Amino acid sequence: MKNILMILIAILIFSCSKDENNPISHYDLKVDENIILDNGKCLRIIDKEYEICLNSINDSRCPSNVVCVWEGDAAVEFNFKSNTENKFFKLHTNDNFQQDTIINNLKIKLLNVFPYSDFNNPTNQSDYSAELSISEQ
Repeated sequence: MKNILMILIAILIFSCSKDENNPISHYDLKVDENIILDNGKCLRIIDKEYEICLNSINDSRCPSNVVCVWEGDAAVEFNFKSNTENKFFKLHTNDNFQQDTIINNLKIKLLNVFPYSDFNNPTNQSDYSAELSISEQ
């Protein structure tokens, strides 16, 4: 009986532990609130049954310790999923390129990409994150 109790406790502990391999991050949509989304993670907008995934970041911004001809750009690739559609889109940090989009009455705007590039310390893809503003239109 004591062994069965220990097994049940172990099962309970493992079933309640955080799954580090799960790429989905759950958030409730709050209008006009900024959200930071890690590269390779998804944002589920529960009340809308939408999901926005950050697929990759291509950072060509001028590194902080270098003098450049232009400021550069970080291009962020996303995937928007709903029950009826699956759309890929790209947003940029440079205001010469698209910085926001509207999909299904949601305005998605890229505000920033972190960390800022440093020539002496290259950033791994897994260390990037993007700050987004998501609001209902």
